[in-house]
Amino acid sequence: LSQIALSRSLEGNLPEGRNKLQTQCQQIVQAYNMTPDAEALQFLPLYIMGMLKSQAFRPTADIPADLRTYIWMRLETLNVSQLAAYYYPRMMALHNVQDPIGVPDENARVQLPDMLNLTSESMTQDGIYLLEDGEVMLMWVG
Repeated sequence: LSQIALSRSLEGNLPEGRNKLQTQCQQIVQAYNMTPDAEALQFLPLYIMGMLKSQAFRPTADIPADLRTYIWMRLETLNVSQLAAYYYPRMMALHNVQDPIGVPDENARVQLPDMLNLTSESMTQDGIYLLEDGEVMLMWVG
């Protein structure tokens, strides 16, 4: 869907790309309501909302044309898991990490903490959190 909206925005204009995303989201929600056992569709509207709020599709003038072009070109090169992280960033709590999380195993693989929902209810005042979208990492220290 991201690639379709990008193409629509490049061929036409940004509002056309946003409208395409909104129309697809409405159709998906309607299809999900008809077949509630289709669990694969339940998070898709969340990702579409992330797309609409991202710098790639946000309808504001505070994003310079060269930055938006850079983002569009970058998004065309990302795979699905990278796009998912960009549109719905990963947040992890670092203040309560227990072994073996964060420690390399015998294959040099590191297990990451569980991802949290991107809500204030997922956070505590005295916690330390890492927010990562594949391009930028932010650390919040309470």
